[in-house]
Amino acid sequence: MHPALHLNNLQRLSISLRRFITPILHVEPTLQEVSRFHKLVLKQIPKATLAEFIPAFYYVLNPARIPKPEELDPPTTTQTTYIILAVTALTGLFGTAPAAETVPALWPRVWAWIDFLSTFANLLSETVLTPLTPDFIYEGMCFCNRLLSKSPDKEMMIASSPGFCVLALRLWINETDASRQIVLLVMVENILVPALGDCYRDVLEATDGDLNKFAKVMSRHLNTIVPLGRAEPHIDVLNSETLRRTLNILFAVDTCSPERRALSLALIPLGLVKTLTFTARALGNILSSSSFYLHRMCLQLCLIHLRSTFIKIPGKFILPMAIRHGILDAILSAARIDFSDNPETALEDLLNDILAPSTVLCYTLPDIGKAFARVTEHREFVVPEVQQAWDSFVMVLSRRLRVLARFNSEDRLTQRACDNVECGSFFPKPELKHCSSCMELFYCSRKCQAIDWKRGHRTSCDWYAKLRANRVAAFTSREYSFLCYLQNIDYEYQKVKLRKEHDTLQAENSDVVLWTRYDYSCLPPTVTVTWGDPSPDGCDQGEQWKDIIDRVERGGGERWGLEVIRVWVGNTLKDFMLPLRRISDEKAVETELDEAQRQVNHV
Repeated sequence: MHPALHLNNLQRLSISLRRFITPILHVEPTLQEVSRFHKLVLKQIPKATLAEFIPAFYYVLNPARIPKPEELDPPTTTQTTYIILAVTALTGLFGTAPAAETVPALWPRVWAWIDFLSTFANLLSETVLTPLTPDFIYEGMCFCNRLLSKSPDKEMMIASSPGFCVLALRLWINETDASRQIVLLVMVENILVPALGDCYRDVLEATDGDLNKFAKVMSRHLNTIVPLGRAEPHIDVLNSETLRRTLNILFAVDTCSPERRALSLALIPLGLVKTLTFTARALGNILSSSSFYLHRMCLQLCLIHLRSTFIKIPGKFILPMAIRHGILDAILSAARIDFSDNPETALEDLLNDILAPSTVLCYTLPDIGKAFARVTEHREFVVPEVQQAWDSFVMVLSRRLRVLARFNSEDRLTQRACDNVECGSFFPKPELKHCSSCMELFYCSRKCQAIDWKRGHRTSCDWYAKLRANRVAAFTSREYSFLCYLQNIDYEYQKVKLRKEHDTLQAENSDVVLWTRYDYSCLPPTVTVTWGDPSPDGCDQGEQWKDIIDRVERGGGERWGLEVIRVWVGNTLKDFMLPLRRISDEKAVETELDEAQRQVNHV
């Protein structure tokens, strides 16, 4: 016990005051003595004098006096006096500012009684002289928060107090007064962020297992900061501080939740991406290099959380929403600000890992193009440290917009080769019939289909079906068609280089399967020939592919290539395989090169 809490310190009080205090220090004070002490503390003593009563408060808050739950129906007279004394002592303490050195001794006693009283408030309301209203519990938690702020061992105090975090969360969730919501927000952040290991469990306990309930509270605070209906909302210092704390809570809960994304998932339907993007854009529009530091820090937090959300949350419609609500505006705004702690990492991640890889999606690409044209009309990207990433993004975006325009034109090629390896004929795709089992291979006639079935498709049909299932789960038909079209353009553009790489590797490794990887998951994208097991998407059929390629080569000089496209699907990096026919006779190669040059000239 700290010396400041010894009962000897009460000797400094006047005799008239000690006359009220001494009786309650007995083992079993009477209800009359307790009532007089209660009246003295709550009605007769100035708040400035209450600090001198702290040793008495500490004494009567002995946790050993807390009744067991089964003893409360009804409590004995002695238990009733102990409860009244504890409520009186707590009420008196709420108006004091204990010295920091006394906090370690006060904390366990104060929390033990607040935990007990909050749990059995309804049962005890008629027993105590001070009603155990929500206001009393609120004041008690605020006092606990003040004790925490004075302690250098805050994490240890929280960890040693089961239920403390849960009670704070319940108060915050159920509070309707705006000013108290802010106070409780500060308290919850003060508790949750140090207690990362258990905060997700505490959130679930506080909401009776309903994380959506907590998400609604988070969404309410975020939408209060930046009303989404305003074109140019005002974001003051208080709003920025509230935003910072709310995002810290989001990070804390997500970090310790399953797969580190549970709360973000719950917030997505409530408009998290829209709110973060709109807020980042609004902050960017009002900021300058001399702006208040908190504003600049909040903009950086928004960018970081957006990047984290895109990586954590599956779904291709999240990014288009962010683009429509101004994520490119936010990036360019952040780029022109002289941050003391530069946001290069957040900007590079958004450009390299989020925006650039998304240009392979034909439904997202036009939105990115429109947003880019609008935001760069009067502004430039001016962060030297990230200029290379920005230039690469601009180059990739410009080229893929041209590819998309070509893809949407009426004169693009829609022909496909018959998949019978002995046929070698090309037809308009609508004239071909697909295999009814795998839905992947196309034939010009039933005769060709029957021949191919006997020559090898019988053994590979199930595998083609798996390839199709992987693709259908990730893309619409049009999205996949554009992805294949983009891959073909890139192949034609680098055909000479790729064939040289292929021949070199084939000479060195004549008995392995060679394949070409189109890595669209990074910036800049890469196209390379390699060898090994070309089935990272789960269809482990490397030997199957070798048999198919050998069969093709034996079938009349036709040359097939195995193409692997690597892209982000939601938050997962995936590879998709395309078995493509590459014609090898001289006349066909000449025709193919002419067509390739024509397509490249358009792109």
